[in-house]
Amino acid sequence: MSSEEFEKLHEIYKSLFEELKLLPEKALRSQGVTGMDEELRSAPSAFRNMMSTKLRMYSRDLGKLQRDMKTSDSGSSSQAGVGNPGPVAESVLLQGTDSLTNASQSIERTLRIAAETDQVGTDIIEELGGQREQLDRARNKADDQQAAVRRHHHNGVGYSSSCGLSEVLPMMSKLYNPEQTLYI
Repeated sequence: MSSEEFEKLHEIYKSLFEELKLLPEKALRSQGVTGMDEELRSAPSAFRNMMSTKLRMYSRDLGKLQRDMKTSDSGSSSQAGVGNPGPVAESVLLQGTDSLTNASQSIERTLRIAAETDQVGTDIIEELGGQREQLDRARNKADDQQAAVRRHHHNGVGYSSSCGLSEVLPMMSKLYNPEQTLYI
C-alpha cells in the first residue's frame, strides 16, 4: 500500500470517526425524519399514502434508537465515568473501522483485477497484431502468385487465358508422374 493511499484511508477514517462521535446528537435531533414529514405533507396523495407507512416505521426505529442510546449513555456514564463513549459508540466505531477495512480491501482487489484485465487486453492486442502480420504475408504471397500466373499466361507460356480450371487440372496431373521421383 502506498503512503498516498494510506493517507487517503487515514483521512477517511478520521472523517468517519468524527461522524460517529456526532451520531448520538444527530439521532436525538432527528432532523431527517422531521424533514421527510414536512415534505410528505405537501406531496400528492397517492405518494403520501404509500410513504407515510415508511415514515412511521422510520420514526419508530429512530425512537427505539434514541431510547437505546439514552439507556446506554446513562449506564456507561455511571459505570465508566463521564466522557467515555460507551459500548454502543465503541461498537459503532468498530463497525465503521470494519467497513473501512472492507472498503480498502475491495479497492485493492479492484485495482488488482484492473491490472490483470489490462494485461489480458495487452496480450490480446499483441496476438491480434501477430495474426494480422501473418494474414498480410499470406495475402502478399497470394498476390505474388497470382501476378506470376498472369505473367506466365501473358507471355504465352502455358495455357491460353480462356482455359478454365476444368481444363488445367487434367493437364497438371499429366505433369506429375507418381512413379518418378522428379516433378516436371
